[in-house]
Amino acid sequence: MAPVFTILLPVFLMILIGGCLGRFAGFAEHHYKGIAALTFNLLVPALLFNGSLHTQWPSSIPWGLFASYYLPQFIIFTIAWFACGYRLSHPQRACVALGSTYSNNVLIGIPAVLAVFGEPGMAPAFMIIAFHSALLFTISGIALELGRSNTAHWRLFFRALRKTLTTPLVASLLLGFVANGMGLMLPKPIQQLLSWLGDAAIPCSLLVLGIAISKYSLTGLGPRVLIMSLLKVGLMPVLVWWSVTFLWQLDFLDGAVAVLLAATPVGVNAYAFAHQHQQSEAEVAAAVLLSTIVASISMSAWLAWMLLPNT
Repeated sequence: MAPVFTILLPVFLMILIGGCLGRFAGFAEHHYKGIAALTFNLLVPALLFNGSLHTQWPSSIPWGLFASYYLPQFIIFTIAWFACGYRLSHPQRACVALGSTYSNNVLIGIPAVLAVFGEPGMAPAFMIIAFHSALLFTISGIALELGRSNTAHWRLFFRALRKTLTTPLVASLLLGFVANGMGLMLPKPIQQLLSWLGDAAIPCSLLVLGIAISKYSLTGLGPRVLIMSLLKVGLMPVLVWWSVTFLWQLDFLDGAVAVLLAATPVGVNAYAFAHQHQQSEAEVAAAVLLSTIVASISMSAWLAWMLLPNT
């Protein structure tokens, strides 16, 4: 458990610092909203743009790897839509479903893959991570926007798609992919600026999350947050393990990396999405914290049972 806990400890501490700031440092609501707006409208989009801009594409598309990870993820999304979204509006359901499936790949997944598999494990990891945010943000955004209307037709669908693609989180990813495909080389000062902004995104996101948890009333959220957390760190890696082992029969490295990424806790960007749309913020914030606590045990169990003996 020690390697996993070492990776997760800074996450706990940053959330704790944010909670202390929100509880004891006199942070008023307008202070919190200002920091959140800066983080989720500038810093996180800069991080996402930079990541998609520098993604290295393989010579052939690994369809088996994508399917083994994303099909179970979409199954969990559907389960969460009904199991966690009971008595919630459609926009709230979209955020709760995202909070049950969005993996903390950057902050926890990449360090874990590097610690266990080294550089060879980064190739399959980057293939999964490259499309992770774009797919989930787009699906969740469309579901959220469609839920704002009582009717569903093609015109409404494309309007929802357009609105989703122009949000800062999704637009930054798409612009990065376009620039990547065009082989665009940014001037060094711009690269440095994006690097500075991106480096600040994760710690600021965790601080905002801690402040939010100190401000929200979590009374009555227990069952829903517990289900969200268990779906993410419990059921999702099981489904991915079954998929890579029996359905697609991937080689050990690709399959093990997919399972390890699936076992990571709820990513803080799921809270960024909920905050931007002002839907189910308390539930998603609590799920990020609880799933991170649970993952310190569950990820260690996956490593000990399946991964470490084969490395």
